[in-house]
Amino acid sequence: DNVKATFGAGADLQVYHTGSVSVISEQGDGDLNIQTNGANIALLGNGGSEYMANFASDGAVSLYHNNAVKLATTSGGAHVTGALSATTSMTVQNASGTEGVRLDYNENGGEIVLMGTSGNNKLLIDYLDSDDDGNGLARYLNLGAGSTGVQLGVANASNTGGITFTTGNNVTRQHIN
Repeated sequence: DNVKATFGAGADLQVYHTGSVSVISEQGDGDLNIQTNGANIALLGNGGSEYMANFASDGAVSLYHNNAVKLATTSGGAHVTGALSATTSMTVQNASGTEGVRLDYNENGGEIVLMGTSGNNKLLIDYLDSDDDGNGLARYLNLGAGSTGVQLGVANASNTGGITFTTGNNVTRQHIN
């Protein structure tokens, strides 16, 4: 333990064991490169019986959880198996970045937005307290964008509201039970 195998004039590369962990350390000014002429570089755990990561030459990079692939790159992008979580926002766009889907969440609520080609909202599902009364119960499904949109309101949990349709020219129809 704590005996180092060193390589380079200034002991730039070090391989050692601390007593609890094994270390490969680059101490010089350069990068630490791992190279292969083989098909893959694999990081294995559990005595070499389980993959943690696999890097295929000219191919996929796969990350594993409990020996099951959870994230893999492909020639067209990446594939996720299972749930994908983001803390505040996630956007999926076309190659030019002009349209797509955006999911947003903050402490006031959340939105699911289908974005149009000019950056406007084609479809917006908004989970904010849209009537600003503080009870967080008014929810809206907004279709369209800006003043040309159509808004559909849904009754709140206390059933004191109804359905409200609002068009771009401010025509409102409300049904209250």
